Amino acid sequence: MIMRNKYRYERLFSEGNIGSLRVKNRIIMGPTETLYGSACGEVTGEVIEYYRRRAAGGVGMILLHSVQCNTAVDKLDPYAGSLRLDNDAFIPRLSDLAEAVHREGAKLAVLCSIGGGAKGAGEDYLTNGPGGAERVSPSNISGDGGKLASRAMDTEEIKRTVTEYGRCAERARDAGIDAFFIHAVGSYLLAEFLSPIYNRRTDEYGGCAENRWKLLFELVEECRKRVGRNYPIALRISADELTPGGRGLDETRAFLPRLAAAGVDAFDIAVGLKEPLHQTIPNIYMPVGGNLGIVSEIKRSVDVPVICSGRLSEPGSAERVLESGTADFISIGRGLIADPDLPVKAMSGKEDSIRRCLSCNYCIGQRIIKKLPLRCAINPYAGREAFEKENVEPADKPRQIVVIGGGPAGLEAARYLGLRGHTVDLYEAGGSLCAGQLAAATVPPCKEGLRNIPRYYLELLERMDNVHIHLNTALDSQTAAGLGADSYIVATGAKPVVPHIEGIHGKNVFTAEESLHNGLGVGKNVVILGGGQVGVEAAHYYSEKGRNVTVVEQLPRVADREEPMTRAALMELLAKNSVRLLVCHRVVRLTDNSVELIDTVSGRQATVPFDTALISFGSTPDRTLADELTEMGLDVYTAGDCESVWDIASAIAQAHYKAVKYF
Repeated sequence: MIMRNKYRYERLFSEGNIGSLRVKNRIIMGPTETLYGSACGEVTGEVIEYYRRRAAGGVGMILLHSVQCNTAVDKLDPYAGSLRLDNDAFIPRLSDLAEAVHREGAKLAVLCSIGGGAKGAGEDYLTNGPGGAERVSPSNISGDGGKLASRAMDTEEIKRTVTEYGRCAERARDAGIDAFFIHAVGSYLLAEFLSPIYNRRTDEYGGCAENRWKLLFELVEECRKRVGRNYPIALRISADELTPGGRGLDETRAFLPRLAAAGVDAFDIAVGLKEPLHQTIPNIYMPVGGNLGIVSEIKRSVDVPVICSGRLSEPGSAERVLESGTADFISIGRGLIADPDLPVKAMSGKEDSIRRCLSCNYCIGQRIIKKLPLRCAINPYAGREAFEKENVEPADKPRQIVVIGGGPAGLEAARYLGLRGHTVDLYEAGGSLCAGQLAAATVPPCKEGLRNIPRYYLELLERMDNVHIHLNTALDSQTAAGLGADSYIVATGAKPVVPHIEGIHGKNVFTAEESLHNGLGVGKNVVILGGGQVGVEAAHYYSEKGRNVTVVEQLPRVADREEPMTRAALMELLAKNSVRLLVCHRVVRLTDNSVELIDTVSGRQATVPFDTALISFGSTPDRTLADELTEMGLDVYTAGDCESVWDIASAIAQAHYKAVKYF
């Protein structure tokens, strides 16, 4: 029964149970790899502070990201330094982590894996000695299009896996961890045993569905034997593999009630194998709560709590899911990376001040997949909690500082400087914050979440008496110098690259950013010259409006710098809308109604007719104002695209750390 409480989101902030464990609210921090652990898999100070900070923000329970429990059998680390629980030596620091989380009032669970399987793309564990370990899987299946060879586990290895896994459940309990989650998601080893795609064994662990699920039942039985009936055990599982020939929802529904009877206290529902990756890890093109239909089917099939995820970090969305009875707990991962205080802000009626996740997948696609420690595009503190505190100390000598440019970099600089007690005047030439490139970026479908950037900063800066925002105020060097500030931070962004190509200034030729920003009318046939992020998003926008769109790109791939999950989803949408992609093509010249190209591979020439041509050859820093002010002898700093063009994450982080260093 849900107890009524005093909060706006009554169900979200009501207590709930997972087995014998009482959780103070219905928000669980979902598991996201961090790569903050030691090279040998031990919890570090960075891990502790990262999760302690989320616990302090009011989350009910934290599910620690994938912890490896079977390194004696699956000897390849799926990540660069995964956390481990396969030896008693890992208990002390896990205990330190549990204590830190408990001190802040949250519970801690651990997601435990038996290995990476055929899709595991990692390297040997450092503690295993010299490299050369074989990749193991249920069958002799190669992963990653045949690039990753594997061998089938023998029966003895499976039995050893079961024994080792049960011992890990004991260690989790002994370390003070509150619950043990079994990892059966994606294309990891246990999920592969469940999948008819990967499991082609002919013995007792393969073939029919009953045999494919046998290992999972043995793991549950062994864990229960080791930890008893009262210690909470949950299962995180892909309920539908969403892949032709894969395990479907009906099969999963048939087995989960039996697993509950065998001792599973809750089910944490995900979807997909490693592919389609963009459905396994939702991006901006996936709908909010896209898995709710599947989750509701599971909920109707079992009588234990069900946990659901899928871009549900908006408190109102989460509340509606709970009200509908679709799920009992809400798993939020990236939303709590962006703002650890999301729960307490929602609980106290301050949800307008939430630093909202952009669903850009920078944290995973641009960091974890590239074996880099987790960072956040919008939160410069994420992953740096151990050595940088968010409570900013007042400056010894407050200054008068002018920030020129109200994009992400200028806003982050103003935020930090305002917290330090400096008097800040921020000048923006447009009629709103983020009126430049970011405003154009919000126009294509599914990009409206970027509008949360100016909303967040505006709400924050308006509460600072020492920060003043001046809109519709373009400054030249003389006017800026006349303000008499102690220091200037110039964050004027970038300007489009317009190469010297014959006909590029024609009457039907515009920049892609200009067309999106100003709502220019375009003809039926649109050619976009340049297939970077702006170009392909413009292609998506105009193809949704019924235009015939061709994208010309000199490189072998369009959107080559986009993170893989978002890129995969966008490519599907472009294909659905019949957008023509001409890669490895260089622009020779433009006429009034066509563009002449050359294929850089074959050398063949081609002509593409158009009604409107949009150029999207990238951007270059606009340093004009910064250089002029510097020549006047003023104290000038650049930030964001004005210094180097990259992305929102880099602009915000760079502005933040310049402000930290110099002010």
